[in-house]
Amino acid sequence: MLSGNSEENFGEGKGTVDNATAAYYTALKYYSEGKTEIPVNEFCKSMSANFQGSKTYSKDVLSSIAQGPAFTYDGEGTVTVNAGAGDSLLSYFLGEEQNSDGSITMYGVWKDWADDIEPYFVALKVKAGKIVSYSQVDSEFNMNFFDGYGINILPKSSITLKAGLSLNGYKSSAITYRWSSKALNIKNEAGQKEATYGSLYTIPSSKTSKSVSNGRLTITAYVHDDDPNGNGYFEVASTDQTVNVKNCNLSLSYRHFVGNNTEAGKGTTLKAGDSYWFSLNGADFGWDFGNGSGSKRQTFYKIECKLNGKTLTATEVEKNLKNNELSIGIGAGGGCPNRIITPKKSGKLTIKATLYRNGKYLKSYSKTYTVKKFTVKKTSFKSSKNVKGKKIALKWKNTSGTGYQIQYATDKKFKKECKTKTISKNKTTSYTIKSLKKKKTYYVRIRTYKKLGNTYYSGWSSAKKVKINK
Repeated sequence: MLSGNSEENFGEGKGTVDNATAAYYTALKYYSEGKTEIPVNEFCKSMSANFQGSKTYSKDVLSSIAQGPAFTYDGEGTVTVNAGAGDSLLSYFLGEEQNSDGSITMYGVWKDWADDIEPYFVALKVKAGKIVSYSQVDSEFNMNFFDGYGINILPKSSITLKAGLSLNGYKSSAITYRWSSKALNIKNEAGQKEATYGSLYTIPSSKTSKSVSNGRLTITAYVHDDDPNGNGYFEVASTDQTVNVKNCNLSLSYRHFVGNNTEAGKGTTLKAGDSYWFSLNGADFGWDFGNGSGSKRQTFYKIECKLNGKTLTATEVEKNLKNNELSIGIGAGGGCPNRIITPKKSGKLTIKATLYRNGKYLKSYSKTYTVKKFTVKKTSFKSSKNVKGKKIALKWKNTSGTGYQIQYATDKKFKKECKTKTISKNKTTSYTIKSLKKKKTYYVRIRTYKKLGNTYYSGWSSAKKVKINK
């Protein structure tokens, strides 16, 4: 491997190797071969030969490099590789993979035993004996449970968890893992080797006999150390997850959309045409593990909504759904599944939610709601007549609504020159339409509206035909 300096990245869009790194690596290579006195021309030629696309190095370039513990140059004809040829940084080989272009990417981890810096991972790409690129790579834990939400375990049950470190998608067999949890009395126990993730660990039912709330489970990745003065391994990464031992108790709750806001819902009666934001309580994503990924992924949950014999089913794949009876909209992010449900017609709405774990059925819950169409009592005109001044005088019957809407147009389909007037007081029972056109015929209709958070309307009355002669 090259110098452990994580800033010295080069190749494949990261620039060319700098002079100091090229010289440092060349010194390390000679030291590993047992050579300590190297003619300067040979040393410079080796610097050029080690890196793909590298420039030609000369004695002048070598003289300009700040010399350190790895090598010294006498300024004339000899480069001396020093004992140790480096510092307290050590690199550990983690494996390699063949690339489609014929190159090989080798992975390693750097550890500084003197300064105790955090270990970090690197990738070295080599083709035809020359180094193509060198860079630090990110690592992340892959798991068969929902990272970040912790792990929920049913009381007195056994569960098999999988986790492993991935280096830009590469999984090294040189990394081993240990599992610990004070809450579950797991003491740095080794997991089994597992090809896809890296480590497999089964928590026995004997450790889940007591309820646990917000405990911790730690998964630690180690690399073997050959240093006889060491303890046999050193830590390279770890992750902590919340662990809970509890029952999976599910329930449904909702919030009612009222205008631009929502209000906490009560009871099991819903209004047709209104929207409700339903949440599946108790179904936090700590129950989601072992359901796979990609094309083989088993959805964590299903929410089936059935109204008047027609069903829509929402899953974790978020998309809007609709039929003639109801619609399901995408909810919001959060700790449990949620959807916006709008029943369009009256009837019995049954919502059934099902959870899956390890690709199999875990728990379900269902509840039935009564959907009623909210009716507003219609009104009708008592009189509608043309009065002097190109006006229409209207009178209507009082109803129990909040107010009224009057609509008038020059065609009976209310498409041409259509205008609407809102009467906000229920006690008002007359209105005069002004500024009309003489000799024109107008059609007029009225409906009642009622505000209960949202606004509900009655049907329109029969249209009245009035010709403007005055």
